[in-house]
Amino acid sequence: MVKRRHLAIAALSTILVAVLAGGLYWQTSRAVIPRTWLVERVNLADVEREEWAKRSDRLGQEWKALRKQMRRGDELWYYKSPPRFLADEAGYALVRKGRPIAKVVIFMS
Repeated sequence: MVKRRHLAIAALSTILVAVLAGGLYWQTSRAVIPRTWLVERVNLADVEREEWAKRSDRLGQEWKALRKQMRRGDELWYYKSPPRFLADEAGYALVRKGRPIAKVVIFMS
């Protein structure tokens, strides 16, 4: 009986570590861009006029989610990954107090 309980605890511990590790990986895989990728501050109204921002697909939904996070004083920036990066990526980043906190990828190669 004791051996079974130890096995059950060990199995739960393994699952917990896997879940936590998966959560940490998920957070890092969705990590926001470095500040060095910020190219220029953009006007929200200009971005809202873009055709992709009006769509109802995944990209449009991500844009709406980013918009919901915006607070007074936040900035919207166009960003682009540096040429030496493995894959080109560009989009818009929500910057709060000088730090990117969310992004919408509009181009990735």
